[in-house]
Amino acid sequence: MKLRPILFLAILAVAVACGEGRGSKSDKAATAALSSTGSRAASAAVPLFKPADLKPSAQVRPLTADAIRSYMDRGGPAAGLALGDAASVDDSQGDTPVLPNGGCVDQAIDRLAMRAHGDTAVISGTLDVSSCLAASFQGMNADVLAAKETVKVYIQITCAGVDLSSYDGKSYMHLAHAGEHPCHAAHSILAMTQTEDTQSARVRMMLNGQPVTVEQGRRILHADFGPDGAACRYVTGTSGLLERTACVQVSRELVTRSRREAAGRVVVGRDEGKEDYLRIEASATGERTDDGLPVSRLKVTRNGWTGEINYGGQIPGQWRMSKGGQTATGTVQP
Repeated sequence: MKLRPILFLAILAVAVACGEGRGSKSDKAATAALSSTGSRAASAAVPLFKPADLKPSAQVRPLTADAIRSYMDRGGPAAGLALGDAASVDDSQGDTPVLPNGGCVDQAIDRLAMRAHGDTAVISGTLDVSSCLAASFQGMNADVLAAKETVKVYIQITCAGVDLSSYDGKSYMHLAHAGEHPCHAAHSILAMTQTEDTQSARVRMMLNGQPVTVEQGRRILHADFGPDGAACRYVTGTSGLLERTACVQVSRELVTRSRREAAGRVVVGRDEGKEDYLRIEASATGERTDDGLPVSRLKVTRNGWTGEINYGGQIPGQWRMSKGGQTATGTVQP
């Protein structure tokens, strides 16, 4: 599932374009002002979970050095910046397929009504998107016996100095797809996105010329938040651009069921009960390349592997990941 949290898609671009932050006094003032604004808009809904809910479990699926190398070379964390999908880049070790139903879910989220007051807008709700999950099997020559998908959503955007009250009661698409986004005029922005996606499906298909019944289930938690557990923060510095980005993205994807039945024999997938974990922290380093371009960094944790990707003003970037005594390095492929 690929979601479009406001402005988080631009974290990497902002960090690359802006380099180190400036204007710490305005940063503190903006943070104090934003902490008390928009309370009436936010009062009708509360976040889905806290940072403690987004820590990896003891059932994280192990990845080999070859698997993490394949994941990183193909842009794993950068490819996942749009999303709520920890396993959006296949590492060829799982048994449960990731289905391409994100666009359908995005459209359902776009239809959610906003609550807006002052400079804050909140989008929240629980969506039954079972039809999206069923439709994702099209083209697989599969008979869908059962399909259930529920998505819980919480999105909060605060744009200092910008009146968002005219969006109250309107669908999220009016803000997410605005030709000239109203928050472009804000000098400070706070943004938080949280989703919980629960899926279960049972289908019948042909595999290797044999009829097979496949059962799959997933529970995916996703959140964008600041290092302190509050919202992501963006502040406009003296350059006139958004600087000092502080944002963490976490996805936990638990495979709750992964089974195949053929000729009366049930095989339990090796990924059943296992979790894929991804944590990304975007930041500017304050360094610059020889040609003056800012160096930015993504700190990455993926299924027990930790490391970073450094971007010298352009993509692809150099990456390094370690786990125990193992180290893998490479370059993100264009």
